[in-house]
Parts: sequence; structure tokens; C-alpha cells
Amino acid sequence: MVPRTTLGGSTTDGGTMRSARAVRGGATALLGALLLTGCGLVGGDPGGSVTPTNEFAVPESQAPDDLGPITEQPRDTRAVSGDGFSLYAPAEFQQTDRKGPGDVDMIVLGKTANRSGGVVEVVVFTEAQPEAGAQEQMYGLAGAKEVAGAQDIRREAVEWPEARTAVIVRWTERTAGPQGELTQTFAQLAVERENGSIVTAIAVAPEDEFDDSGAMEVLRTLTLDGA
Repeated sequence: MVPRTTLGGSTTDGGTMRSARAVRGGATALLGALLLTGCGLVGGDPGGSVTPTNEFAVPESQAPDDLGPITEQPRDTRAVSGDGFSLYAPAEFQQTDRKGPGDVDMIVLGKTANRSGGVVEVVVFTEAQPEAGAQEQMYGLAGAKEVAGAQDIRREAVEWPEARTAVIVRWTERTAGPQGELTQTFAQLAVERENGSIVTAIAVAPEDEFDDSGAMEVLRTLTLDGA
């Protein structure tokens, strides 16, 4: 079941109220586009589950360096902590804590996109006992997105501190948002700990604003705590 989630917080002026409403609508659109294998959250209609073997689940390529971790706190950011992880985000990213499927604690960080009226968001959560490893989850995600008609799908291995393995999947997809349909770019990172738990982080923004949205920079600050 896809959870309906909103971003909120107190507001004091009309511009901020409009921004909050846009972000609230966008959070639902984001979660509707995700595939959360271990917790049973599936976006789109992938036409059935994918059951990979380890051989096929191993990514064939390595992610470029500009998708790797940012290990020092960037300027003008604050720390955000969750279940076994932390990351850094600028003040314009509003934080909301939500419950996902299986009562998973999710941190949602969002802001309004600069040009399209869509949203920029980062969602992070931990699966303590996932049904599949990070490689298998990302293999299933890439396959489901291909069947669902997503474009520019890339699945790559990435080195992450304190991780057993980490995989990132990137794609573009048409989604319904508060301003109507628009094409968005997604990046979903699954970082598997030595104990088998998985921290997942997802960044999304309108396709033409993704590179300068700041979403990937927030995602890349992800740190495993107490690994």
C-alpha cells in the first residue's frame, strides 16, 4: 500500500503557505513513484515481482565519483538524524517525520522547485530486516521501472563508508504532481550494512532542475551511524 505523506510545519506568510502546499502535494507524488522492495511499497505497475539471482543482481558498472559520498559537513547545512543514519541539509529543506509501510520511520526533506512549481525531495529510511539485499532490491527496482516505462535507467555500484555494499539507481519518469504531470529525475540509493540492514535514500526533482536542486548533495551526505 502506498502511504500518503505530507510535509508541513508552521507558516507565517502567503508565500511560505503556497510553498508548503506545493511540497505537501509533491510528497505523495514522490512516494507513488518509488519501489520499496523490502517493505512492500511498489510504484507503478511493474507487472509482477522480480526474483533475481545474485549473478544478475550485481551491477555491471561503477557510479561516477560525483555520485559518491560527501564525508564532511557542507557549509550552511544542519544535521538531520534518523534510525541509524544522519545527513546534512540546507535550511530550505523542510523536514517531516512519517511512517511508511511496516511502520518504518521515514524522514522527508522537501522544498519547492525554483521554476516548475514542482517539488525537490529527499526521503530516507532504514529497513532493519529487509526481505532482500541491496543488490537484489535495486535489481528489482530497475526492472520494475523499465516495465513501467521509465527512461534513462542506470543501475551502478557505489563505494560507501561502513557499508557491505551499496547500489544507486537513477531514472526519469512522468508523475502527477500539484501542478499537473511533469517529468522528474529520481536517484535511489540502497546502502547495506554488515548486519544486513539497509538504509535507503531517494532524491527527486523536476528533470530540468535536478542537477542544481541540491537534492543529490543532501543524499550524498548520508552517513551510517553506529554501523
